Amino acid sequence: MSSPAVGGDLVLAARPVTPEAFAPYGRMIASGDRVKLGGRSTSVLVALDPREVGPRRVLTLQRFVGAKRLLVPLAADGFLLVVAGAGDPPAGPAAAYLVRGGTGVVLDPGVWHAGPYPLTDGTVLEGVEVAGPADHVDRCSVLDAFGAEGLRLMTSDEEGAPGTGLDLADDLAITLAEGLRGRLALGCLAFDGLTVGDADDVLREESERLEAALRAQWGGETSPSEIPALKPVRDLYRALGLDPTKTRPASEALLRRVLQGRPLYRVNSLVDAMNLCSLTTLVPFGVYDRARIVAPVMLRFGSVGEGYEGIGRGRVGVEGKPVLVDRDGPFGNPTADSLRTSVGHGTTKALVVLYLPPTVDAAHVDRFLAAASSAVVRACGGAETGRRVVR
Repeated sequence: MSSPAVGGDLVLAARPVTPEAFAPYGRMIASGDRVKLGGRSTSVLVALDPREVGPRRVLTLQRFVGAKRLLVPLAADGFLLVVAGAGDPPAGPAAAYLVRGGTGVVLDPGVWHAGPYPLTDGTVLEGVEVAGPADHVDRCSVLDAFGAEGLRLMTSDEEGAPGTGLDLADDLAITLAEGLRGRLALGCLAFDGLTVGDADDVLREESERLEAALRAQWGGETSPSEIPALKPVRDLYRALGLDPTKTRPASEALLRRVLQGRPLYRVNSLVDAMNLCSLTTLVPFGVYDRARIVAPVMLRFGSVGEGYEGIGRGRVGVEGKPVLVDRDGPFGNPTADSLRTSVGHGTTKALVVLYLPPTVDAAHVDRFLAAASSAVVRACGGAETGRRVVR
C-alpha cells in the first residue's frame, strides 16, 4: 500500500535527496559547493543547533516568507525534512527527503517545511537570512493544508514504508485542494496486470464506427461550440477560470479532430481505448502509469512557473490551472498529460481519471466508470483493483 493513512495521519516515505527532486523547493548542496546567503540589506543568522532524536510526527508546517534557510547535518546519518510548495495555502502534496551527512539543502523563500528531524542525536548547521525579526515565520497546520491529522515519517528502506504507486483504498490517496472542493469531481480507477500493446483490429473498427457516427451527427456546418453535449465541460472550465476556446478540454479536442475528418491518434491499446471512452462521454480522461506515481496525489491550482514535459508537445505550463500533483511534481490535467507518467507497452499498472462537472449525478458517474473499466479490461486484460470518486 502506498501512502497509508494511520489513525488519520498520512505516512510519508523519505527518499534520499537529489538535486532534481529537490529543485521545486530550493537547492541541494554537496561537498565543494558554494552557497550565497544574504545581501546588502539582509544579514545571516548562523547557528549550530544540537538536536535529539524525537517523534517523527508532523502537525505544523512553517515558512520564511522572504528568507532562504540553509540546513546541513553534521552527523553522518543526517535528518528528515518535510517540504511543500510555496503558496497560500501550501501547494501540496507534502514530500519528505532524507539529507545525509556531507550534503545539505537551501530552502527557497516561501517554501513550507517541517524539520529537520535527526535520525540520530547530532548537530545541524543552520543559516537563515534575516531582514527583520529572526523568528518571523508563518505557520499552517497539516490538517488545514492537506486534510490529514498529521504526517508520519519513515525512511524509504524501513519495513512497511510506502513505496511508489497509488492505492485508491486509501482515503488520502487522491484529494482536492481547498479551492477545488465542490467545483469538480474526479472519477478514479486503478488497474493491475495490464498488457499494453498496439490496438487490435476490434478496437480500430470500433474507433472507425464511432468516428463515422459522430461525423454523421455533428458534421457539416455545426460548430463544436453549438454541440449541447460539450456545454457541461465548457462550463466547468469557465468555473475554474479557464477559457475553453483557448485551453481545449481533451474530450473536445478529440471531437474536433474527428469532425475535421482526421482519424483519432493511434498510440497504444490503453490510450486508444480511453480516447474512445472520452469521445463517447465527452468528458476529459487522464491515463497514467500508476507505477510512476509517488502518492499521495492532490488536484490543485498550479503554482507560479509550474509545468511539466508534455507528451509530444514540449513544456505544458500549468500556472493557475487545475493540475494533478504527486510528490515528484505536477503530471496531469484535463487538457494534457505529462511524459513522466505516460503509459506505454511496459505499463502493467494504470490510473484512469475522469474530470467531471460537479453537476453530474452519481448514476452517470457510475455508468461512466463502469464503461471505462470494461474498455480497459477488454483492450488490455488485467483487472480493476480500485475505484473512488473524489469531490
